[in-house]
Amino acid sequence: MVVEARTHRLVEALEALARLSLDGTISPDEVASAKARLLAERPVADVRPVGPGGRGRTLAVSLDVLRDASGHLRPGAAAWLEDAAERFRVAIVGSADARDGEDVATRAWLRASGVSEHVLGRVRFPAHKPPADVYLDPRALRFEGRFPDVAGLSVILPHRQ
Repeated sequence: MVVEARTHRLVEALEALARLSLDGTISPDEVASAKARLLAERPVADVRPVGPGGRGRTLAVSLDVLRDASGHLRPGAAAWLEDAAERFRVAIVGSADARDGEDVATRAWLRASGVSEHVLGRVRFPAHKPPADVYLDPRALRFEGRFPDVAGLSVILPHRQ
């Protein structure tokens, strides 16, 4: 069952690469590199501290923080990512239905939206929410030691409204 699920995700990822290649979003070199990574047995992206230089803390950012309701990069997001990538180990976390190869599509979308190659080289795209020092997510509430009123939670607007 696990092998079938992995095979299915792998096929979907390879098909996504083909689509991105056909529409010119990613180059043939990027396709080859992504295929090699997909076909290799590799662990989830490494988000451990990188050592000296101030980038030892991890910042996990939900993809929904970066894109607006129409799927475009929010104004100011590229500059914010530039600053964040200098100060933190940044992990951009996709939706719950993340699958192998999503990092290629997300990276291509960010590139097309104006995020620099310098930033893209420093950002990681783990398949699951990693352990982090800071989480930035539009669906979260900060827990301050007291449980919130459950009835009050139902009046909170969805993050896209």
